[in-house]
Parts: sequence; structure tokens; C-alpha cells
Amino acid sequence: DIACLGQGSVVLSDVGRVYVLGSVVVESKARVQVVALGDLKLEKELLPTSVWVGSGGVVMTCNKVHPVTQSVVKTEVTMLAQVGGVLSMMERMVSPKTASADQLNYSQVSPAVKSVRDSLLSLHQLLTYSVTCSTHCTSLPQSLHTGLYTHLTQLLDCVTQLHTAVCDCVSADCLLLDSYHQLLLPNIVTLLLSQFHLPQTSIQGQTTLEQLLVLTTKLLTPYLASLMSVQVTLGHSTTPATLLENISILTTRVRTLEKAMQAADGTRLFWQSAGPRLGHLMVPDRRLVLDSRRQPVTLQGHFSRHWLVLLSDILIDVGYSTVITHPLATVWLEVPSVVSSHSKYELVLSTPEETLTLLAPDSAGRTVWVQAIQRCVVETLGRGKQGGSSPRRVSERDSFVAAPVSR
Repeated sequence: DIACLGQGSVVLSDVGRVYVLGSVVVESKARVQVVALGDLKLEKELLPTSVWVGSGGVVMTCNKVHPVTQSVVKTEVTMLAQVGGVLSMMERMVSPKTASADQLNYSQVSPAVKSVRDSLLSLHQLLTYSVTCSTHCTSLPQSLHTGLYTHLTQLLDCVTQLHTAVCDCVSADCLLLDSYHQLLLPNIVTLLLSQFHLPQTSIQGQTTLEQLLVLTTKLLTPYLASLMSVQVTLGHSTTPATLLENISILTTRVRTLEKAMQAADGTRLFWQSAGPRLGHLMVPDRRLVLDSRRQPVTLQGHFSRHWLVLLSDILIDVGYSTVITHPLATVWLEVPSVVSSHSKYELVLSTPEETLTLLAPDSAGRTVWVQAIQRCVVETLGRGKQGGSSPRRVSERDSFVAAPVSR
């Protein structure tokens, strides 16, 4: 928006129009003039970059835009529009300062949902700045100097943070629209149709909010496709090594995020089938790792059959009338050698309170549990060192009068 001669202004928009406001030319008495670039019959590749105003009229400068570069910039603009729309809707859900605040019950919004809003805000700020930096990228070499490509590391961090927040909500199943939030349903449906171009038949009733947020976490996929188009256009001989490296990093991150979403969905199914006795252990950032019902292992030294569950930070021992929780931060794992005379595939877990001996049916099954426990212990201790929530270091025992549901 350029002030001109103190009498008016010229607005150059990104939708192909020039707005002349006020009396830029002395002889003209028009208050508003609109120039549609399509009417000027310019070449398709021309993009307006600046406007010059003089006493005789308005002169517009155009640059030729390479189609691949234009596609990269358009992808960034689309990402900004999608995140902006979702952020605006989430603000209405978690912030009492926005419109219709008196009609929504904000006490019902969980901290996990508010974390999604905060992550969206950080991503939106990055995209806004990046799109501004990409405005003047027109030639093919400049496709590797756009805002998002320059700040690729920050983009990966923001998207991963958003993805983790959404996965936490999915695992705890806290994205269902209740009666308080049904007012937001039209906004969500509009976003799915207009911004994400989802067919009306694919919109899923009460889970529309989850559907919208999951789609938002997949922003890296179209951006990766646009970078691959740049690689193909440049050719094998002229493609920079950094571009190949960044494409590899993006591909790996996309696959990692997909696996994380699958783990979150599997955790939700576990909590739904676990029953009320384990309900108090459901924490948004906790994930299911192994379940003895599907990956068999037994607890030696007990007459009754025990159900063992390995979560990302705890090991749960479910007995006939008790539920014992062992924090992995205090577990020491040992793997005894197998004696040929009586083959027992044992795992010995030492905790401050007791020593547990788990028995796997075969060597492969024991390896699965050993690797999973080792990985979870390392990750739990790592989160503690990074300043995350301090893990519990004492086992907890809960007793129940009623017998467990038959499994």
C-alpha cells in the first residue's frame, strides 16, 4: 500500500488487481479506480512487483515468474490460509475474548486443546513472516530462497510441536464436539470444504474437529511435493546437494509424524478397551507401547494371570484386584542367559519396591519386550533431563473390590 503524492494511494493485491484510491492523477476526479490485470492481457508468467506513480498516471512493473517457483510460493500461501483459518476457529474455542464468548463453556476446554491453539499460533507467525519473504521470489533459482525454505528448520519444529499436541488430544480422545461446542460445527465444515477441499461426503459428524486438526498436521506433504518439482525441473546435474538433503529430511519427518499419529490412535483404542480401572492413568502425552494380550508375556511367581501393559513412561501390572504402576525412570532391566536344559526366556525388572520376572514364549518375543523397555527407559530419562514433567519414581498400588472384567 503506497501513499502517492499526498493525495491518494495505490494498493497492489495478490489477486490480480490494482486499486487506485483518491486522486493520484490531478486531472482525474474518480475516488476509486480498479485495474484488473486480466484485462491488460499480460502474459501468464508476468507477476506485478511494484507500482510507480507520476503526474501522468500509474506505471506497473512486472517480473516473469517461473511456474515451479510460483507453485512453491502458492503452496506457502495456501499453508498460511489453512493455518490461519484453523487458528481463528481454535481461538473461538479456547479464548473468551472473541465473538460468541457468552455462548461457549470455556471450562470444558482441556489443556491439551489449548496446547494445540498455542502451537497453531507459533506456526501461523512463522508462515506469515515466511510468505512475506517469498513475495519477490520469481525466477527458478529463487525457488530455493523462499521464506519457508530459508526457515525450514523452524518449520519442522513448529509442525512437529503442533503434531505432538494434536496426537496428545487424539490419544486422550478429547476432540469430540460436545453440546457446548456444536456452535463451531458450521465453521469447521466450512474450513474443510473451502480451505482443505474435502468432499462433503467425507466429513465425519462429531469427529470433524479431529479431522480438521489431523489434516492441518499434514502440511509438510504438499510442501515436500513442491520441492520435488523444483528438483525435477533443475535436473540431476544442477540440483544443489542441500536441496536433496532437505527433501530427505522432510520425507523422513513426514513418515515419523505418520507413525506418531498411528501410535496416538492405537493408544486411544487401548484406553477405550481397558475399562475404568485404568482410567486414572490416561494422560494425553502417554502412549501405548506393548500389551501382553497381543504380545504375550507372563509374570512369574503369581498363581493368577496378570495383564502387563508397557506405556511410554510406566509399566502397568493388572492383577485380579490390584493395579500396580511401575515408573520406568526407576526400572533396571536385566536379560538372563538361556540355559539349554530348561529354556526360559526371562526378563528381570528391578524396581525400588520389588523385582519382577517376566517370561516370554520365545526368543523373538523376549527381544520385542527388551528393546521396547530399553527405548522407553531412555526416552523417559531424556524427557526428565530436557526439563519435561518429572516422572514419578515410586510404584503405585490401587486395589479394587470387584473382580476384573473377563478378557
